[in-house]
Amino acid sequence: CCLVAVKKVVEGIMKKLLVLVIASFFVFSVSSAELLTIGGTVTPNVTVAITDGDVALTFLTPGVAATGDASAALKVISNKKNWTITFTSAHAGVLTNGKVDDELSTIPYKLAVAISTGEFGSSAVFNNTLSPAIQLTEPKTIAATVDARTNKNGGTLSLTASVDAQGTNYTTDLLWDSKYTYSDTVTIDIAAN
Repeated sequence: CCLVAVKKVVEGIMKKLLVLVIASFFVFSVSSAELLTIGGTVTPNVTVAITDGDVALTFLTPGVAATGDASAALKVISNKKNWTITFTSAHAGVLTNGKVDDELSTIPYKLAVAISTGEFGSSAVFNNTLSPAIQLTEPKTIAATVDARTNKNGGTLSLTASVDAQGTNYTTDLLWDSKYTYSDTVTIDIAAN
């Protein structure tokens, strides 16, 4: 008698467990899962901008080296590790007064570029052909060869133009004519490597 009662209780528990197992199977078999992939694309950005005006050289004393605001600044912003800036003079590194028939129509100048290395990647390496100062008789470059990425504020390059004092040869070193204005244009291009 007691065994029959225990058997009925066990059978009742077994039926309830079976119903729970079947019910859970339906609950879990009806659900589904989806995967969401989130991706991002970074647009390459390598730019250079002049942030501190034109260079204005002044010759106060005849034949003496130039003075004046001889510097300008460039701001480079890059999310690329390697890039090259090319400096090209319109007149092969001379200031010209536009008078081609005048033997003293040009003034040779030099350009130097200093790099604020702390504003680029901590392991940045540069090949700077404009240090020390050099005449731009042909295009010159600054190549960033190792991790020269910047933060969003960019990195600074300081440009300095200079004109040496004239020599003392009476045939070749006549003073430049003060009635003319002399100028050159330097094109500055940047490209990712």
